[in-house]
This record gives sequence, C-alpha cells and structure tokens, in this order.
Amino acid sequence: MEDRRAAIEAEEQNIQAEERQAKLEAEERRAQIALEKRKMEMEKAKMEFDLRALEINARSRPPPDSQSTFTVETAAKRLPELASEQELEVYLITFRKIASLNNWPKSQRVSLVIHCSMVLQR
Repeated sequence: MEDRRAAIEAEEQNIQAEERQAKLEAEERRAQIALEKRKMEMEKAKMEFDLRALEINARSRPPPDSQSTFTVETAAKRLPELASEQELEVYLITFRKIASLNNWPKSQRVSLVIHCSMVLQR
C-alpha cells in the first residue's frame, strides 16, 4: 500500500512539474512574441523615420534636371555604348530619348555627342 501511495505521490509531483514546465514555456513564448512585436514596431518606426528623412532631403535638394548640375561626363555615363556604326541611327534615337527623359539642356547635347565619339575613338 505504501508503494502505491509513493507511486501516486511521485506521479502527482511529475504532473505538477510538467504543469510548471508548461507554464514556464508558455510565458517564454509570450515574452518571445512580445519581443518580436517590439522589434517589428521599432523597425517600422525606423523605416518611417528614414522615409521622412528622404522626403525632407528630396524637398531641400534642387531638381536633378537643373542645368547647374549637368556635366557632360556624368551624362555620358548614362548612355549605352555604340556597338557598331551600322547601329548609329538606333543609337541617336536612344540618345534623344535618354536626353529628353533626363532633361539635359539642348545646348549641351552636341558637346555630349562629341565627347562620346571621342571616347569611342580611343
């Protein structure tokens, strides 16, 4: 009878230990979820801050198409290379589209074509 009582007490202790373990694991999961939620909130706040900083920076900068920021060397980097003389017409059409999209000053476009042709001759 005492063996049976000892076995029952041991089983009750095991059950209690398992319950405590389950509670601890549940608390740990809740804490982990809360931590992940906090991390996500902080990441969201950082992204919002970065977005605001970019918006402010964009408003304070002069537009990229202004003539004061145009340089032939910088513009030449945006142009594709002319693969062969047979593709000259396609190249000029492409050049005109890129120049228009970037609002390059028309007065500088000839200089840019000359610059590119000098680079090709090298």
